[in-house]
Amino acid sequence: MDQAHPARDDLDPMGLEARIDEFNLSWEIGIHRIMAMLIISAAVMILAISPWIGAELAIPEFVLCAIAIVYFALSSLVVQWMNGRWLPQLRWVSTTAEASFGTLAIGISAIIKGPEWAATAPTILIYALAIVSCSIRMRPVLTLYATAVACTSYLALYYLFLGPSLEASSVQTAWGWAAWERCFWLALIGGSATFATVHVRKIAMAHSVQTMRRAWVVQEMSRFMPAEASSVALSGMARTGFVDRRRVTVLFCDLRDFTGLCEREAPDRVIAFLNEFYARACTAVQAEGGQVNKFLGDGLLALFDEAGQSHHPDAAVRAARELVNIAADLRERGEIWEQLSVAVGIDTGHVVVGTVGGNDRLELTAIGSPVNRAARLQAVARFAPRRVIISESCAKLLSAATPVRALGSVEVKGFDDPVPIYTPEEPKAVHKKVGSRVSTWRKAATSTPT
Repeated sequence: MDQAHPARDDLDPMGLEARIDEFNLSWEIGIHRIMAMLIISAAVMILAISPWIGAELAIPEFVLCAIAIVYFALSSLVVQWMNGRWLPQLRWVSTTAEASFGTLAIGISAIIKGPEWAATAPTILIYALAIVSCSIRMRPVLTLYATAVACTSYLALYYLFLGPSLEASSVQTAWGWAAWERCFWLALIGGSATFATVHVRKIAMAHSVQTMRRAWVVQEMSRFMPAEASSVALSGMARTGFVDRRRVTVLFCDLRDFTGLCEREAPDRVIAFLNEFYARACTAVQAEGGQVNKFLGDGLLALFDEAGQSHHPDAAVRAARELVNIAADLRERGEIWEQLSVAVGIDTGHVVVGTVGGNDRLELTAIGSPVNRAARLQAVARFAPRRVIISESCAKLLSAATPVRALGSVEVKGFDDPVPIYTPEEPKAVHKKVGSRVSTWRKAATSTPT
């Protein structure tokens, strides 16, 4: 089995982890940027209303906003700059900082506004926000860690700073109970967020499995059928009777004297021979925006349309020239390649692309006169002094950048009237004399079976 494309009965868990980490990385960068923008908006609002609320209230709020803006901006830049490196360590550091931010906010409020204000203000909600925000990393252990840091740091802040500053013992006792009550609610929020994170992570893992398996199926299908056929199959339209009429340029390529090659060489060498040629031929066709519709044993059928190349007749001719060059390049190796030669027929017109077959076996194919004519022209090219034969309908659509030369008309099997044919113009240095050979290949073409 091809080791580069193993069967996927199961998927590598580390691959799923990497996929989720990649998703979370872009998500975290985006969230941090959004948080920075929101806090900037809050800072602007605080500055705008500061004349009405007074400096005593505005200054600590503005300081907290400034600290948060710097943190989220730097965090976004660092995560982006690291580009996934040391990501687990960075997440632990970020979780610690975010879960401790509430402690910093309450401490600043206590210093500026007094312990009573800090003990009763809704600043405690920053802890809850930090715990919930950790769940976007889809790591339950980080959510539990954030909950533990939030509760521990709040209790430490209270007993080491807020509690001793409260003067009345009754108030101190009441707020001591309130501190533990708030920690209880923070723990409840953290537990709920952890539970939700576990399920969200399972959903993300399942989605990633399906996405990766679909990508693998598409990749494998594209190796056995054209991309269009795999798209039709995956879209659910793979049924008999599905048709699409379009204007295309059809390219038929055939290997000359393939039958003799099969007689002379061992089957495994013939398969290796075909694979070598087809690999380079497919690259040449796809580079020009075409699609290899099917392999025909010793040849291939390629389709060029506006979806792949706006001026597909020129693209098909360029691909045909490249196929001839590939054959010449391989022929220089000698041995099995010594007699390698190709014949190419090209025609342009309207065809019907549709599925044919039965309910258990379907094939996406192109049917129409251009397909038949291109096949006949390929048969003509097998006996012609030129390796690429173009129909009149294709030649008329070629741009000035693709000059052609008329070769007259030939009788082609299946068509009542003689068919005018053309060939791409080659540089003068490599022009060949056709002379009396023209009559020979014309006569052979009319009697050649397809």
